[in-house]
Parts: sequence; structure tokens; C-alpha cells
Amino acid sequence: TTTLSKLSVRLFGAPQVTYEGETLNIPRNQVRALFYRLADEREWIARRHLCFLFWPDVADVSARQSLTLALSHLRRALPAGEMLVTDHVNARLADEAFSSDVIEFEALCEGEHRRIERLTEAVALYRGPFLDGVTLDNCPEFENWQLAERRRYERLFLDALSTLITDAVARGAYSEAINHAQHYLQVDPLEEEIHRCLIELYLATGDRSAAIQQYEQCVLLLEQELGVSPMPETFALYEASQHERPSNLPLPPTPLIGRKDEITQTAVLLRRDDVWLVTLNGAGGSGKTRLALEVAAKLLAHFRHGVYFVDLSPIRNPQLVLPTIARALGLPDVGVPPTKDKLHNFLSEKHLLLVLDNFEQVLAAAPYLTDLHAAASGVKILVTSRAALHLRGEREVPVPPLSLATVMNTSSPSDFLQSDAVRLFVERAQDVRPGFELNENNALTVARVCARVDGLPLAIELAAARCKLLTPQAILERLSAPLDLLSRGPRDLPDRQQTLRATITWSTDLLNTDERALFRRLGVLSGGFTVETAAAVCKAEDALDIDVIDGMAALLDHNLIRYATDTDDGEPRFTMLETIRSFAWDELEVRGELRGSSKS
Repeated sequence: TTTLSKLSVRLFGAPQVTYEGETLNIPRNQVRALFYRLADEREWIARRHLCFLFWPDVADVSARQSLTLALSHLRRALPAGEMLVTDHVNARLADEAFSSDVIEFEALCEGEHRRIERLTEAVALYRGPFLDGVTLDNCPEFENWQLAERRRYERLFLDALSTLITDAVARGAYSEAINHAQHYLQVDPLEEEIHRCLIELYLATGDRSAAIQQYEQCVLLLEQELGVSPMPETFALYEASQHERPSNLPLPPTPLIGRKDEITQTAVLLRRDDVWLVTLNGAGGSGKTRLALEVAAKLLAHFRHGVYFVDLSPIRNPQLVLPTIARALGLPDVGVPPTKDKLHNFLSEKHLLLVLDNFEQVLAAAPYLTDLHAAASGVKILVTSRAALHLRGEREVPVPPLSLATVMNTSSPSDFLQSDAVRLFVERAQDVRPGFELNENNALTVARVCARVDGLPLAIELAAARCKLLTPQAILERLSAPLDLLSRGPRDLPDRQQTLRATITWSTDLLNTDERALFRRLGVLSGGFTVETAAAVCKAEDALDIDVIDGMAALLDHNLIRYATDTDDGEPRFTMLETIRSFAWDELEVRGELRGSSKS
């Protein structure tokens, strides 16, 4: 049998039927309308139903005869007679004979697998109202069917857009959400909830004039079409558009590179009603503060009473955490004892975000955050820390090193620029040497430099700063002693980030004496290790008096070691970033603890 080419049927917007790239003209309005009815689904359609649609006021026998004649005209109009299948009870278009945008649209809307991707495809198929411009004289039942289908498809379309808006907002993809919301209002301009959503999105992107204009448009439409005023929550948004949301967020000195997944994950969590505490957890120099600022800026419009950044790095006394938060919020400095109640009272009715930066050295203050949450449930807290807080309700978002180049057997700079680590190196190298470019001669070397420093953002920035004096090849050669090279950071960096050594020292200072000793011992192990291997190192000459499992748990908590994979027999395997292992090795040497050990 010969495979038939398919009819391509578009019923959204003005209907269009093509066959092998050419428009197919079906003569007679009623025959065309009959074809459209058949192309709306792939099931058998009862002749009785078709008679009712097109000849409702005609006697049954005459209606059936008219339908048979119309089906005959349609069969002759089609490229092949077998495209139309009939029996004495039903009629349909053959499955293999046609593709239909409305059938595909409905299938995409109903599917759950890859839902967002499917809904995006579905929305793209909706070119306008179902059978737009199609009228049929003296066929009121056809018009009723047409209107019901039009409304059904429109509802599916709007529901799909609503889901896509919610998804885009959760991902922080505000431009995408704005496009979907505008598309929604083109179809249903009286949906006040979408007007509110669009106003919020404009505020989130800093476009206050667009937010005000959207509100005014909403007021006009509701008054003209329904004779009503906007709801109070819509007016509240308008009032918010008249004022900047309070914030003390510092302006980041440079654009953020990479971290798209982490931004999305963190923003989604902080928008959830059941989440109050999110901790960005990563090694020193991994870019936690910069990531927190990016997330906070994106969420500014989400929090009615603003977003506040609290730098905890200058303090080590947990008792000073609440007074430091109070000062960041602009509360008068009333001393330590009364601060807790005053702070709780101030925040009790607030809907705001606190960004607590560098919490690792005041971990003993973590229970204060639980108390604060109990007193002020509308307050969300975003913490950056080298160690988890271990509070109930805490959600951790790991901040790993940046992605490295995955392909090394190429000289194409564009291939290497797929790596966030390489892109960061290039950006920072251009800061100190504007003429620096990634090219075929240096791309592989830059990728190796990034790999040598484990993709750690601070280490990459310190290495790239050396481009003022050194070529990438010279930098790579000097990375045999990375902690000596990676120094002299920008003057506006905190002291702990002026050198990589200072950054790691900041982390190890948070350990107790036994944990620091274990950390140094693990520096002799390259290529990863198991708990058993770590225990063997501890039992070597000058055995350590420490529970290895507890000690490793502390090192994991402080991101000084990390889980790598499981061995073949399922035993967990751990590793150190090479820069951190170099620090541990150096500490062993300085303290004279190497003895018979060798770097393995």
C-alpha cells in the first residue's frame, strides 16, 4: 500500500488546510464546516450528531440524505477518497490522513511528562480563537458547538499560560513570565489576577512606570467593561509601585557569572510558604555572598517590607547577632538584653527577607533564628555559611565550585567558554588587562588553570588577577604552589578573602583542636579516601585521639572535605579540593607533623 501524505489542518485562528505544501480548497461552506467538525477529533462521530449540527430543523430522512451528499462532496474534495472513513452509523477522518493543531494542542495540555516543555509547545500552537471568522447561515447548533469548543480551548490555553507564568516566576525568569502574562491578557483582558501578577513582575524588574501603567489599564478596563473598581490587593500593589521597596543591599561590584541553577533553586524555596530558612552552604571562596545578593535582588519585589543584608563577618560573639540584625534594620541601638523582644515586636507583622552573611563563626546563635521565626512568621531568612545551621526547617542549597571545561581535546575558544569557570577567568583577566582575549593559543591553558584551582571562584579571580604580569601558561606553571600565587586580591575584598590561604584559615579556625589535627592528616591523601583510610591515617605514628566519624562529619559540615562517590562495595568516598589539600599539607610541614608521611 502507498503511504498517503497527510493533510495539515489548522483550526486555531482562521482555518487553513494544506496538502503537500499547497492550500487545499474545499468548496461549499457547509462541506468545509463538516470537514472542520471531523478534524476536531480522531474519534468516530455519529451521523445523528452531524445531522443535528447542520440540519436541526429538517426531518430525519432528509437530514440523513443531506449528510450523505455532503460527505460525498467532501470525499471528492479530498486528495484521496480513503482519507474519509464512513459507515451507516458514523463518520471520521482516517487517523493517518491528517494532523490537526487542536488535537495536538489538547494532547500537549493533558500530558504530565515534561509538563512545562509540553505546555510551552501547546501555547505556541494557539494562533487565535478556534475557527476564527467561520460562520454558517441557518445552523445555530453548529454555532453553539463552535462557541463551546472555542471556550474550551481558550480555557486550556489560559490554564497553560497560568502554569507557565507560575513556573517562570518561581525560576526568577521574569521576562518570560511577563511575556506569558501579556499573552494571557490579550485573550482575557478582564482577569484582574493576571493584571496584579504583571504589576508585581514589573516591580520585580524595577520598571515602576510600567507597573503604574498596567494598573491604570486595569482600572480603565474594569470600569468600562464591568463597572467595578479594582480589588483592594490590586490597589495595594499600585500603592507599592509609588514607593521603592526598602533595602540595604550592597551593589555587587561585578556581574554574576553562572549559578543559574542555584539562583532558581534558592528563589523557589524562599517563595514557598512552608520554607522560612535557606542556607547557602559551600567552601570558603565559593561565591556564597555574591549568590545571596543576586537572589535577594531578584526577590526584592516579592517581600512587601523589603530585603535587608546583615554582614556578620566582623563579629564572633553569638550574643551580638540580634543587635547586629537590629542595626541593619534601622532599629535604635538599645543594648543586648532588650534587643530580642524589641526585634521580635518590630518584625512580628513584617513580610521581609533577612540575608545573614557569614554565619559560620556564630553558629551558636542559630537557635535565635528559630525564636525569631516563631515570633515573626512572615520573615524569611537566607543564610550564607561554610557550615550548616542544623535547625529544623532549614533547607540547604550547596554552592559547589563553578563548572569546568568538559572537553579538553579542542582549541576552539567558544567550546571552552561553555565553562562558567573559564568565563569568570576571562572576565577578571580583562579587568586587569583590558586587551586579554581567549584564543586558540591560550584557551586550553586557561581551562587547566581553572581545573587546577578546582573551579573555586575566589581562586580563579586571584589567578586571573595575575594576568597583569603573567601569561596563563606562567600562571599554570606557578600553581604547583597555589597558596603562594593566589594572593593580593582587590583591596575592597574582606581581609579573609585577600588570599586563598586566609580564606581557608578562616574555615579551619572554626574547628576544634582535634578536628584541625584530623584535617591536617587528611592532607596526605590525594585522589580521595574512605572513612577506613582516614582512620588508618589517624592511627599512624602519633595517633590522634578523635572519633574519626565525628571528625569527618565536622569537616563535611565546614565544607573542608566533600562527598565524592561510593566505592564498588557501596562505601562512601570523600575528597578535598586540591587547594584545600595543599593548605593542609603546608600546615603539616609547618608543624613538623609529616614525619614519615609522604604526599600520596
